[in-house]
Amino acid sequence: FSNGVKVRAISMEEPDRIRGSNTTCAWADEICAAPKAQEALDMVLFANRIPGAGGSPQLLITTTPKAIPAIITLVKESDNDPELHRYITGTIFDNKENLSKATLDKVEELKGTRLYDQEALGKIIDLGEMGVVKKSWIKVWPHKVPLSDLKYLLCSYDTAYSTKNVDKKALENDPSACTIWGVC
Repeated sequence: FSNGVKVRAISMEEPDRIRGSNTTCAWADEICAAPKAQEALDMVLFANRIPGAGGSPQLLITTTPKAIPAIITLVKESDNDPELHRYITGTIFDNKENLSKATLDKVEELKGTRLYDQEALGKIIDLGEMGVVKKSWIKVWPHKVPLSDLKYLLCSYDTAYSTKNVDKKALENDPSACTIWGVC
């Protein structure tokens, strides 16, 4: 630019390509699509180290949110220190005046699906909490605590009828589930 500012575009696909940059501000777009998102974000944070306006380097992350560790950590940081880390969300409808009617119609067809919630509404969807068995229900048995003697061990199976049973709207098949219960 005429004021001496230089702009460099670096793909996040290979985080090592970011190494050696020395920046005042950075923009990480669609970080959730990066194969090594946390590693790429870490490299951006190391490269983005020159104080800018306000005395600190600036980082802007724009992405369709996914429940990957890098995003979950950033959201928690914004909850812990909202002055330093700001988490701002929007929906596809915030930009509807720039979208075609055909696009908006297609988005409406997907209403009620996880894809719609994530892509159109910008919600972080944790797939581990949506199944028959929730990820939060699973606890690791403390290794110092001995297991109780079990009288019975029950296995419960709910198998998918067929891989052809696909919800065409949600693009999801009928899941299988297995739970194992110990009875003392």
